[in-house]
Amino acid sequence: MLLPFGALYYAAHRVRMRITKPYRAPIPVICVGNCVAGGAGKTPIVSALARILRERGEVVHIISRGYGGSITKAIRVQADIHHCDEVGDEPLLLARSSPVWVGRDRRASIEAAHRAGATMIVMDDGFQNPTIHKDISFLVVDGGYGTGNGRMIPAGPMREPFAQALARADVLVLMGKDDTLLIRNVPRATTLLRAEIVPTIPDMVRDVPLLAFAGIGRPDKFFTMLHKYALNVQETVAFSDHHPYSAEELMQLQQRAHALGATLVTTEKDWVRLDASSRASIVAIPIEVRTHPDTRLTDMLDVLLANLEYSS
Repeated sequence: MLLPFGALYYAAHRVRMRITKPYRAPIPVICVGNCVAGGAGKTPIVSALARILRERGEVVHIISRGYGGSITKAIRVQADIHHCDEVGDEPLLLARSSPVWVGRDRRASIEAAHRAGATMIVMDDGFQNPTIHKDISFLVVDGGYGTGNGRMIPAGPMREPFAQALARADVLVLMGKDDTLLIRNVPRATTLLRAEIVPTIPDMVRDVPLLAFAGIGRPDKFFTMLHKYALNVQETVAFSDHHPYSAEELMQLQQRAHALGATLVTTEKDWVRLDASSRASIVAIPIEVRTHPDTRLTDMLDVLLANLEYSS
C-alpha cells in the first residue's frame, strides 16, 4: 500500500536534485552519508575522519543539521552548555572532540565555521541534500542490514536507490560483515573501505550482570556487540531512534536493573540524552571505528585530498 508514496518520495528527490544549484564552499567539504534511514554507522566515521584530518594539521569543523534539536539558526555546539533537545544527540556527542555547528541551513553553518577558522568541513549526513557541493563523499552501509527491502521511504528504508547513491560516492564504507551480499552488486572500480565498530569496555561492566538499553537506528547492533565481547547481558530494552527518555522510563529501567542485580549500560549517543541525575548510575559504552588491514582510511583519505583543487 505504501509503494505509491515511495514512488512520489523518489520522484520529488529526483526533481530536487536536478533543479538545485549546489553551493561550493571556500574550503573542502567531506560528506559522510548513507542511503537508508538511520543505523548505518555514520557518526563513528565522521569522528574518525575529523581525528585523522586534525592529525594532518587541518582545522576541522563538523556540520550537522541537528536532527531532533530545536535550534534552527547556525550555532556552534557547546557540549557543557547545550542539551540534546536544542542541538540533537549526535552533534552533542561529536562536540566532545571537535567543533560542531548545527542549523537547518547547512550553507550558513559552513560559512560560520569558515569565519571561525575552519580549513576543512566534515558534514554529518546530507548525502541526499543537493544544496551543498561535496568535494569528497563517503557512503556508509551496514553489512548486516544492507538496503533492507530495497524500497523507498515510507515503503522501505531507502532514501534513494543504492546504485544511484553509489554513483555519487567516492568511497563505499561497509560496516561489519557483508551478510546481505551487497558487495556482489558493486562495480570492481568502487573504492571500498571495510570497517567495523569496536567498543572500549569499561572495567566496571566486565564480569557483572548488565541490563542494556538503546534508542538508536538499530538497537540490536548494540546488543549484539555486547554479546560478541562476552559481556553478561541479562536483558535488553530497545527504543526508537533519538528517543527522548522520560523520568518514568528511566525509573522503570532503574527498578528492573535493581531487580536483576544488574548495571545499566547504553550507547554514548543515548547517554548524552539522559538528564544529569540519571547519568551517574548508567554506564556508556564508547565505540570507535577499526578498518581492515587491506583498506586503510588514512591512505584513502590522503589520495582523495591530493586530488582536491583548493589552493589552501
